[in-house]
Amino acid sequence: TAADADAGEAAENRPFRVDLNAPPTASLTSYTVQEDGSVKVQYTVRDDENDAVTLNIFYSEDGGGTWFMATVEESVAGISVTGNQGTFTWLRLRDVPTIVPGSSIKLRAVPYDEDEGRGSDLSLTLTSPGGE
Repeated sequence: TAADADAGEAAENRPFRVDLNAPPTASLTSYTVQEDGSVKVQYTVRDDENDAVTLNIFYSEDGGGTWFMATVEESVAGISVTGNQGTFTWLRLRDVPTIVPGSSIKLRAVPYDEDEGRGSDLSLTLTSPGGE
């Protein structure tokens, strides 16, 4: 039982959780548009506790005002942060089948381990309907 010099009323606290987990970080570093219109994206992830990290990938066609879950080819779950770099392929034509040439699309990676971490955005400029 905790006590101090104040004779006030006793109170009970509900159980609480101490979370010492440092959330992971992710950076989208570069991209290459493939001939089939898909976009290969390089990323780095970091986690101070070396927990496995899952990335949620989103895209936006309006400069980041509205975000939608992106369709990616590879699994971006349970990523080992030991090597901390990797790639995923965004199947852009499934999510955005038509574009205006020269339009800008943003991708966002949000990392998770036990907690949501800090992610990053990457702006893509697509100059033709099928790709780059």
